[in-house]
Amino acid sequence: MSNKEVVLVCCALLVGLGLSFNANACSVSNWDVKVGITDADSGSPPPVGTTSRMERFCGLEVTSTSYVQDNSPVDGEDARIRLRFYVLISESGSSEVILLQAFDDDSATTEAFSISYKSASDMLSFSAPGVASSDFSAPTGWVEIQVDWEVGVGFRYWVNTDPNEADDNETGNVAGAGTTTHVGMVRLGAPVTIGDVTKLTYDSYQANRTTSVPTLLDCDADASGLVALSDILTVIAEVFGDPQELSTGQPDCDRNGIISISDILLTISTVFPPA
Repeated sequence: MSNKEVVLVCCALLVGLGLSFNANACSVSNWDVKVGITDADSGSPPPVGTTSRMERFCGLEVTSTSYVQDNSPVDGEDARIRLRFYVLISESGSSEVILLQAFDDDSATTEAFSISYKSASDMLSFSAPGVASSDFSAPTGWVEIQVDWEVGVGFRYWVNTDPNEADDNETGNVAGAGTTTHVGMVRLGAPVTIGDVTKLTYDSYQANRTTSVPTLLDCDADASGLVALSDILTVIAEVFGDPQELSTGQPDCDRNGIISISDILLTISTVFPPA
């Protein structure tokens, strides 16, 4: 399985005769299977729409029992998978909703592991069949989830933490998991029921065979790999631009699901920290 970033592709930039036209077209076409989800659910950012996004132009909204499916792992053969995704949970009530499931093959014969959100306790739950789940207090706003599943080794996870920079106490483990089931397919969304959770918004799913997936750089609005003056100008152009100029990187600096003046202020304080 090659590196694959399948969530939400866009876009075309047409330039000619001194006139540029930015056409943002969000799509779920790169996913192998779509159940209850169409391009309309992949959203388009303001001023066209109001879908939140963690990076670039698009996000995937799930408001009912529905999911997308990645068949790129090889059925019954991939002994290890490392994946990352971001999720924004708009919740109410006390239900539990599955955020991601991994199976041994495309027909979902045997579950390898799953990640769910428990609304009543505000916890993320990482589990595998036959073993006790491991729960983690859910942060607010956009949440980054990283997973490393390896047959014969185990099931490790990270929440809002770069695996390459994490201390041991920042790494979660599901004891006894990962011993037999290979991963051949991943489902993202609410494949069973969304219950009374209002909405899930996903972005930036990526899966590799063995190497960890890079963590996105908060406040890097222009996707340069650095947080600098240009990022301040980029977020200002999105919030106050006329016409609006959408950021190409990670403009939601405070991860609250809205690009606003608070992101400008936080980017400024990141570039020019108080003495």
